[in-house]
Amino acid sequence: MVTGLAALLLARDGRVDLHAPIARVAPGLDPAIGARTLDELLTHRGGLTNEAAGDGPHDDAARERRVRAWGAEHLLGPAGDVYSY
Repeated sequence: MVTGLAALLLARDGRVDLHAPIARVAPGLDPAIGARTLDELLTHRGGLTNEAAGDGPHDDAARERRVRAWGAEHLLGPAGDVYSY
């Protein structure tokens, strides 16, 4: 909830576009992942598979490596088709 609130406040101030591809603020992602929007990701409609939160290290660098390694195989389908929490 805190992340969502922060994103909304940044959007209100014109600093983040919730409907722009996430690759705009997180370059280097696989194009299939980078095309998703912050709105889709925050509302769990991005079409991403559910990665087990308990696996592996959880420090910031490890999480970044994990997400940057994701590709099209981590998609359930088109954004907006499936709600997945």
